[in-house]
Amino acid sequence: MPKTNQENRFDESSIPFAQKPEEDKQLEFCLQRPIWVNGQCFYEDEFDGKLRPAIGTVFNATWSKKGTAAPSQRQNLDKRESEWIVHRNRTEGASFHKLMEQHFNKEPLSHYCDRVKAYRRSVQPVLEKIGAVHLVEKVVPWRGILPYAAKLDFMGEYDGSLHVIEWTSSTQAVSELTFLGNKLEQVTAQVKAVRDFYNLEISHALIIVAHPYGDATVFTLELEDLANCWKNQLLSRLKRFYEQQMLIAS
Repeated sequence: MPKTNQENRFDESSIPFAQKPEEDKQLEFCLQRPIWVNGQCFYEDEFDGKLRPAIGTVFNATWSKKGTAAPSQRQNLDKRESEWIVHRNRTEGASFHKLMEQHFNKEPLSHYCDRVKAYRRSVQPVLEKIGAVHLVEKVVPWRGILPYAAKLDFMGEYDGSLHVIEWTSSTQAVSELTFLGNKLEQVTAQVKAVRDFYNLEISHALIIVAHPYGDATVFTLELEDLANCWKNQLLSRLKRFYEQQMLIAS
């Protein structure tokens, strides 16, 4: 059965990871200031004035939530403690990102707590392999059929070749990539945006998990890993997001 126009519009099977949109590239752009619409984060693209959803917005809108039973009073106490721990870890994670940004931009370092300093020490072996720095904490658009904006932690030379690097932190060592939630899809979105926007044949990415008890865990992603994630995971979530937006607008 032939596909309708709407189905063709969101046909993710026709967007391979290595394909670049037929569109002029503008290297000077301003996507740094987020715009919030109905609680969702977007970035305005100066090239065409359109709003691109932050990739985190796409993830939040397409996250599968499972129902849970009503907690007991004891569970409420545990929940409050858990929420405090989550808040502390997020705050320390944001501080770690800020520290790395200041390091690469050669800015004076702010005062950080001991655990954030330990995160920084854990990534030292990685930093020793980094050469030229090209992008730090920059938002890059992908202007394909299902557009979005991805904020990169870092893009530059690592061990002699171009890499996108995602910094994250954990209170303990992480042994499997599946424990990191959306990180694989997040980095895939970043690499796709950088490849297309800057016309770069970048084929490597790293997810660096800093922790306070030794060297950071390094997850290496090759082009095949990224292409599989793009085809089998990320495109379907982008499609669901835009289908939701069409339903909301109708």
